[in-house]
Amino acid sequence: MDSNNKQTTILLIDSDDRFRRLIISAGEQYASRIIQATSLAEAELELPFCKADLIILDCQLKDGDAMNWLQAKRQSGMNAEVFVITNGCHLTSDYTKLKSELGVKVFLHKPVSPYILGEILKEHFQVDSKPSATKPPSDGPDLDAIEREIKALSTEYMRELPERFEFLKRQVQDLKLGRGEASTAKNEAHKIKGTASSYGAHEIGKLAVVIDDCLRKVDANASACDAALWKTLEDAIDEALRVSQESVDQSNSEAAVPAVYSERQALSSLGLSCGRGHNIVIVDDDPDFTKRVSLVLGYEDMLVYSFNDAKNLSAVLADLSPDLLILDLNMPDVDGFEVCKRIRLDSRWRNLPIVFLTAQTGWETRVAAFDAGADDYIPKPVVNQELIARIRFRAEKSRLQEQVQSQTSINQLLWRAMYMLLVQSQATSRQEGLSSSGKSG
Repeated sequence: MDSNNKQTTILLIDSDDRFRRLIISAGEQYASRIIQATSLAEAELELPFCKADLIILDCQLKDGDAMNWLQAKRQSGMNAEVFVITNGCHLTSDYTKLKSELGVKVFLHKPVSPYILGEILKEHFQVDSKPSATKPPSDGPDLDAIEREIKALSTEYMRELPERFEFLKRQVQDLKLGRGEASTAKNEAHKIKGTASSYGAHEIGKLAVVIDDCLRKVDANASACDAALWKTLEDAIDEALRVSQESVDQSNSEAAVPAVYSERQALSSLGLSCGRGHNIVIVDDDPDFTKRVSLVLGYEDMLVYSFNDAKNLSAVLADLSPDLLILDLNMPDVDGFEVCKRIRLDSRWRNLPIVFLTAQTGWETRVAAFDAGADDYIPKPVVNQELIARIRFRAEKSRLQEQVQSQTSINQLLWRAMYMLLVQSQATSRQEGLSSSGKSG
């Protein structure tokens, strides 16, 4: 694909309008057109006419199974590149199907920071195309303008959140009285959960996880929900409302103070760092726990892939080549120790840092974890600061060791090459000396 010869089109299929705007902000520098669809039905109408070069797809859409839809499209001959960015697909079998069978080039779990998203799109289009010739020529994308736009989107998004949490509060009050449908509130909470942390609102993102989980239980059987669940739900909404209103008040006060803009300050204000972090894979059968860990490590600009089973973990590791693996100990039908041992038997992953996160805290368990080949052991409940520090330390240590080993290998090759050149030079000199002696005789 070469955008110097034709326009580049992205088809974006996601029901969350705020997340679509985030993707558009990150991707419009590389695409001539970004076509939006909020459902599979809308995507069906757009596909024949837009001739998409890249499709960005959420797998959790209301009007059908996105994986089945993509499979049907592949069978019909659609060969566009596909990125999947979703809250779902936490089974390793879903991941391997998307990557191996359905040709998904990039798979990401929400939340995704704007910076990470922009870097991935940049890598993709640097390989396949250059910025479109239909746009004014320049030395490159205006990063300051892009970050200003993302910051403006973040501010606008935060200003809408209090009203959205007020809506959720009214919905929950109606549900307690036996009125309304939980699905309406659940869909709203689900959108906030997927988007808030992407805009840097990490605390709200964590609260939205709690709200979403509670509403799923209410939706399943409202009459069976006890007082404790309703209180947890209402407290989370009240706290999210308080935090979002404080963010709006702070934003309003800061808006009145002139400030010198810089890209680093803009990224920092969104909770993002200015460099791409480590790739982390976490395997734990508790989806609530993997969501929490993903959010915590996401603060550090780490790209986290969370899975709730280990059935196809080897294929996942081979495809993602992570910097670190986090394992639970007790999962259905599989023992974390055995998973760790199998990974260590594979020469590709002998040096992969492996960290156990588990509720078992006895010394026998710790010894068994290290005997299985783990590098570290962190007991639950997890302290966020400790988790970040130890994961970062293990990942950075592994990266430095790889760099040292790589440099050592290069040095060995250089010394070997120099030695061979020296031997060859000496042999040549001796040969020339013998030749000169023969002529003299």
